[in-house]
Amino acid sequence: MQPKAIYTISDLESESGVPARTIRYWIEKKLVPQSYATANPGDWQLPRYGPEHLKRIQKLQRWRESKPTLSDLAERLEAMGDRALDIPDVYTND
Repeated sequence: MQPKAIYTISDLESESGVPARTIRYWIEKKLVPQSYATANPGDWQLPRYGPEHLKRIQKLQRWRESKPTLSDLAERLEAMGDRALDIPDVYTND
């Protein structure tokens, strides 16, 4: 089994072409899961993200190109049964 790719917010920005500020906003609005580091708030490490974060960002970016509102994006995710993942969900998705 291959280990998950781990990205920083800067890596996500480079890979997706979406500005880090937008990615942070989407995380705040629960359209993208929080980072792995959030699970252990006492850790002094940079927030890290996996391939599921990158896929979500790329999906949102494609939808965004059609100029929907933030609530439209949230409705699309909900209709698909695809909500922002909680930290335990992120760790258990392989």
